[in-house]
Amino acid sequence: MNFFRVHTKKSKQSLNINIPCILCIVAIVIAASGLAIYRIHISDDNNLHDSLEHFFEWEVYSIKEESWWCTSECQELADEIIKCQKIDGGWTKDMHTTAAGVWSMSTIDNNATWGQVRFLAKCFSANGNNEYKSACIRGIECMLEMQYENGGWPQIADTEGDYHAHITFNDNAMTEVMETLKMISDRSEQDGFSWVDDELACSSSEAFEEGLDCILKCQIMVDGRLTAWCQQYDEKTLEPAGGRDYELPSICTKESTGIVRLLQTIPDRTPEIETSIQSAIAWFDEVKIQGVRFEWVGDDRQLIEGSADDLLWARFYMLDGVTPLFADRDGKVYDQVSEISRERRTGYDWYGIWPLEFME
Repeated sequence: MNFFRVHTKKSKQSLNINIPCILCIVAIVIAASGLAIYRIHISDDNNLHDSLEHFFEWEVYSIKEESWWCTSECQELADEIIKCQKIDGGWTKDMHTTAAGVWSMSTIDNNATWGQVRFLAKCFSANGNNEYKSACIRGIECMLEMQYENGGWPQIADTEGDYHAHITFNDNAMTEVMETLKMISDRSEQDGFSWVDDELACSSSEAFEEGLDCILKCQIMVDGRLTAWCQQYDEKTLEPAGGRDYELPSICTKESTGIVRLLQTIPDRTPEIETSIQSAIAWFDEVKIQGVRFEWVGDDRQLIEGSADDLLWARFYMLDGVTPLFADRDGKVYDQVSEISRERRTGYDWYGIWPLEFME
């Protein structure tokens, strides 16, 4: 069962019917029936556009009870996933929308490919349907094929010339792929990969090690000290790179938190890995902001005064490793989040508490 999301843009006051409320009621009814649900957009002119967008959200299924994986609902979704699988074995970001250009290709963005692989592995383990196993293997092979020789993964397969080809830690894309490969190489029974053969386990282990080497090479050095990581890296030079216009080369706390968490799962860590972890945590501690919170104030988000115990981190810091960085769709750098447009200020995570778990 896919999730129902309602996105509302500013509606005209002349509208006599509370469409969002009606849609929410309809969503509840449909959700109870176990049907796939579409993402619905309400435009300024009150026309409904059913865009047939189906983002696969693995975190929803990762917490399902073991008994759920034997249900018809699970099998129906697995069948749907297989129908949407690309020729190269991967999945697009939005399974049910016919996209053009790069977004018609397999990606690891927004749970895509690695999420379906995890789902199909669990489903096969519970049901023994070989179609699920075959599709899962094709998905694994797609992830292995997407990996660069330097160990990194692009956001989208077979792209070149723009940020989609960059090595992508943004939204934990590469770290989630690596976590999946670790499950596969470990033949994790809990995660549904106990059936993996020696060849696939070995290939996944080698890819994980190559990815780990890439992570260590990408950690940003400032004045002779290791800090953390950028969201994206040039796939050829391993230099910090930009993504969208408001995602500039920088040191990023959110994605670096995911990388440190991944590194901490490695048993028998080498001194290099341990140094990488401790250096990132030390940098998190140095750049923390105390006594403020980033909260909604009416229809805007603002930094407000908090208690002395409140900790906060900017998402981006300049490559000097000290100065918070903010940007807008114009691609310019701003010193304060209050200086960017309200659309970007309210539509992106400029501050967060991501590294809080590492603070003693």
